[in-house]
Amino acid sequence: MLHREALRERSVDRGDQIREELSLKSNFSAQECKEAGFSVRECKEAGFSMQECAEAGFSKRECKGAGFSVQDRKEAGVSTRERKKAGFSKRECKEAGFSAQECKERGFSAQECKEAGFSIQECKEAGFSVQECAEAGFSKRECAEAGFSAQDCKEAGFSVRECKKAGFSIRECKEAGFSVQECKKAGFPVQDIKEAGFSIQECKQAGFSVQECAEAGFSKRASKKAGFSAQDCNKAGFSI
Repeated sequence: MLHREALRERSVDRGDQIREELSLKSNFSAQECKEAGFSVRECKEAGFSMQECAEAGFSKRECKGAGFSVQDRKEAGVSTRERKKAGFSKRECKEAGFSAQECKERGFSAQECKEAGFSIQECKEAGFSVQECAEAGFSKRECAEAGFSAQDCKEAGFSVRECKKAGFSIRECKEAGFSVQECKKAGFPVQDIKEAGFSIQECKQAGFSVQECAEAGFSKRASKKAGFSAQDCNKAGFSI
């Protein structure tokens, strides 16, 4: 068996003979080869794994430069944070099998995860907020379909009109804390507003007429209690 000193002496020549000796890696460890002056690329070509090279003291960036793939790095137990530091792209991370959550935990933004090809559902499950997803470029509808609530969207700065466009119902908008005035401006009809649980008093304050309230199904008694005048009620067809 060659000793480490003999290996170091022969390392001056990077010819096929040395590569053949290196290929007998059962005789030498990756660390011994590194100490003898062999590069990480030569160690890789000799058959040493990414994990062996990393344990030998080669840096993550050196391993990337030697041609180890991000999949090799994942199998070697290299984290996405180390992968990012070594210069692998976000898409390479995803293709290697790292999850959106692993990428988020190691410093990737929602936008980087989106650019890597992760879905909004995966980003949501990874812990990104609706605001982060929206800022990453996901649409309002995508946010709604991913399972974010109307309240999540409201807290992220979505208007009731945007929530309506995204597919949220009037009841969901009400439960999120949007007022009847906001719902009216967003284009929800008074009948939907009534069915969502808003009172006739709220509808009156929002600017709906007694006629509109009557057509929505509010009763004569409710109209009177809401403060509509007898004249207004008569015009709406109520006899009070």
